[in-house]
Amino acid sequence: MVQKLGFRGYPEFQAQLRDEVEARLESPLSKQARWTGGAPQTHILNRFADAVLANLTRTLGQIDHADFDACAALLADPDRRIIVTGGRITHPLADYLVTQLGIVRPGWPLPSNSNTWPSVLLEMRRGDVLVVFDIRRYEAATLQLAEMAAEQGPRSCF
Repeated sequence: MVQKLGFRGYPEFQAQLRDEVEARLESPLSKQARWTGGAPQTHILNRFADAVLANLTRTLGQIDHADFDACAALLADPDRRIIVTGGRITHPLADYLVTQLGIVRPGWPLPSNSNTWPSVLLEMRRGDVLVVFDIRRYEAATLQLAEMAAEQGPRSCF
């Protein structure tokens, strides 16, 4: 069968498969070393990659593992409704989470337009999970939504 696929034999097929799996499992750091190898460290791509890696490292260092695990458990609980929204800039991330959740369970997208929020807030039940994406500290409406939802009693993941 592997000869019909163009390999001389099973060992060649196995080696090719192993190489492909290793390439997919390669860490982002080693991938970065490969694609930046020919460019000077001062090149914009290298400076950008360094900044992204530093930001990611700082962000991961600030996440409490117990909070993360609790959030993951809430999102995995099929008995909880999940409502997702984001700010003006982060709403595409919220939409992406709803899309990905849709593979394993339903999630409700909440439009970024705050005029639609009161009716959703009224329908929220204790035990619902509200996921809010927002990185802009001055997006008051999104913060106000989270505060109002918390007053109603849903479990919130931020």
